[in-house]
Parts: sequence; structure tokens; C-alpha cells
Amino acid sequence: ASHLPSIVRHGLRTKFSPLQPNTTALYGRGEYFTDSTCKAWQYTDRRIANRTGSAMPNRGVILLCRVTLGKAQLFAKAPTDKLFSDPGFHSAMAKHGHTMRSGVPQIYTEFVVYDDWQV
Repeated sequence: ASHLPSIVRHGLRTKFSPLQPNTTALYGRGEYFTDSTCKAWQYTDRRIANRTGSAMPNRGVILLCRVTLGKAQLFAKAPTDKLFSDPGFHSAMAKHGHTMRSGVPQIYTEFVVYDDWQV
């Protein structure tokens, strides 16, 4: 929620996606989306400040977005060095029950777009 004013003003931007190892960008630098509210909740900052500036735990913001995936690349396993979509693809998908993460099937489906215009 602390980024919400910037998102409203400038839109979602891939340039703010993390590049460092050991970050949450498992499928590369891009904008992450899901069809599951449970997964979306995991990405929220649940410490929204109220009007007085005090933290209100367990409150978050989930954005409902329309995303143009184009031709999505289906990952069989999590890539280690993804920055852009592969040639011939516009986005990527880690599919529930199909994509492997550290030997374990993906629990929620995630979509990754690598260009801001797709959101």
C-alpha cells in the first residue's frame, strides 16, 4: 500500500522489479499477476498506515488488473536468470501443478509480463 500513490500516478513499472539474487523475483524481472486472491495476498504489504500513521496489521491492497499476455511461455521449472521474454513469447506462466519450484509443483498459477505496456 505504501507504493499505491506511485502506481496510481505512473502505473505499474518493470523498472522497479528486483534484480538481485535471493529476492522474490523467481521468474525474472517483470510484473507478476495471478488468478488467485490467496497468491495476490502473499504479495501485499499488510502493514497499511491509518490516518494517524499507526500501522494497521492484516490490511492490504490487491489490484484487479487487465493484463495482455499475448503468447505465454509455460515454464516447466523456475528459470534462474530471466530478464525478458524468450523470442516468440510475450509473457511467461508458472502453472499450478505443472511448474516445478525446487522439486515441488507450483501451488498457484502466476503470470509474468516483461513490458509495461501489457498492463
